Amino acid sequence: LLKNTVREYFHKDPRVESLEILLEEKMPEVVAARPLPKPVRLALKSGAGNIDNALESKRYVPVKTHATRYALISNGPYTLGVSNSGMGWSRYKGISLTRFQDDPIMEEYGQRIFIKEGKVVSMLRSQKVIFHENKAEFFSLLGSLSAHLKITVDPHNPVEVRHLTLTNKNQEKVKFTLASYAEVSLALQRQDAQHPHYHKLLVESEFLKDYNSLLYSSPHPEDRLKKIYFSHTLVQSRFQNSPITPCVEREKFIGRYGSLSNPLVFDSLQADNSVKNSVNIFSND
Repeated sequence: LLKNTVREYFHKDPRVESLEILLEEKMPEVVAARPLPKPVRLALKSGAGNIDNALESKRYVPVKTHATRYALISNGPYTLGVSNSGMGWSRYKGISLTRFQDDPIMEEYGQRIFIKEGKVVSMLRSQKVIFHENKAEFFSLLGSLSAHLKITVDPHNPVEVRHLTLTNKNQEKVKFTLASYAEVSLALQRQDAQHPHYHKLLVESEFLKDYNSLLYSSPHPEDRLKKIYFSHTLVQSRFQNSPITPCVEREKFIGRYGSLSNPLVFDSLQADNSVKNSVNIFSND
């Protein structure tokens, strides 16, 4: 049409001229084939004599990041994921032991540790985080107490270990109350996300005083004729005489319409002199 005037005008544009080479490309009719390399069997080296000093896998992780960073620790069936803020999940063969929802802004789910010293209630927040290949370490300072938390998974058994060391930086004695909190799920992640309130009704709890343990049970999410059990145990070293108070109701821990930023359970403990300034376990279903 009109001796291709419009087309020539279009191709005289410098922006179009720079891309004209792309218009000359064509799809290849035959794909160039290359022979696959012959597989080579590698010798299996045993690492029985190696010693893991955690120096090669040691990584300092910022406490605050734009995207949440996780340390993934597993022995196969048992999997633990802990973020650089201390939140995360625990799963056994795909079953969520503790409730978790991926929310990098709020991060409301995961096991938390609260410490009350005097009238101040603080959640264990880390000032330094170190991720290793087989454990995660968190360091924090709460008033006169220095806290060092190690989190790992037993390499041979489905056991998660959280080792908390508290050091008094003052010369005077310090009285404090310690509380750990987590929401028990015992369901598949998709089941708990779709019907969280229903699965809460299936979880039963029992406090074993002789073992300092909270024992949870629920019908197996894949086979209702079987049951799955989950235990939360406190092992004390220098606080053998400190009483332990279990709490398995969320409403009693944070109060009605309350939040984890200011748990009300410490107020009820303060009214009871028999358990004041004690080491406590708190979990809920």
